[in-house]
Amino acid sequence: MGKPPRVGAPPPGGPHRSGKGGCLAVLLISLILLLAVGWLAARTDGFRGLLESRLGQRLGVDIRLGAARLVWPYDLLLENISTANGGPGMWRIKRLRAGLRWDGSPRVLVEGAEASFRRVGDSWSPAPLAGLGGLQDLSEVHALFADELRRWHLDVKDSAIWWAPEDGAPLSLVEGLTFRTTRIRALSRPMRYYELAVRALQRGDGRRCRQFHREWIAVEGHPYVEIEHGGEWDRPRPGVGPGGPQL
Repeated sequence: MGKPPRVGAPPPGGPHRSGKGGCLAVLLISLILLLAVGWLAARTDGFRGLLESRLGQRLGVDIRLGAARLVWPYDLLLENISTANGGPGMWRIKRLRAGLRWDGSPRVLVEGAEASFRRVGDSWSPAPLAGLGGLQDLSEVHALFADELRRWHLDVKDSAIWWAPEDGAPLSLVEGLTFRTTRIRALSRPMRYYELAVRALQRGDGRRCRQFHREWIAVEGHPYVEIEHGGEWDRPRPGVGPGGPQL
């Protein structure tokens, strides 16, 4: 007769494995495979075409996308994004990177963006960015982040914006633009922080400024509470009418 099994000894066929441990291992392997498949799929032309279609439907304009891929840690990187039409009323972005922060909130980095707004009646073209085109004061910026974008963290670097009438040269322009906004919490109150820096700008009344800089926060009921401002302003040019933002 053989010896009786020792108490606590693992069963024949290998060490004992709990059901929870096995499920966790399967889940982890499935997640790794899913990430790997997504990583490979994002490098195909079909994925790029799908993004063009979805972005176009969302924004209501035809979109052209040069490249799309996933980068570490699992961010979506889009390059050479533009509207199909050129000239006034267009926009393009050299590089856009989107991902999630440690707290799960979306973070978007935009580099080399250019937008040309054209006055069309009482609104601005392109329509998806009409809210930005119609800005008249920095206190209006917070309204753009009040609803869908309230959880977003946004960084814009090395960008430019032009505002023009239906026909004619630009009335206002901003070049060398850097913009950053993020959610913060102070004094037990949720707030949003903004920073805007511009290498050179021209307002609708003809005034020009170099090294324009503004920092402010927005709290409920107060969309613009200034922290810091700076800039070297020129004298206004006579005979130039209003148009575009009055920063």
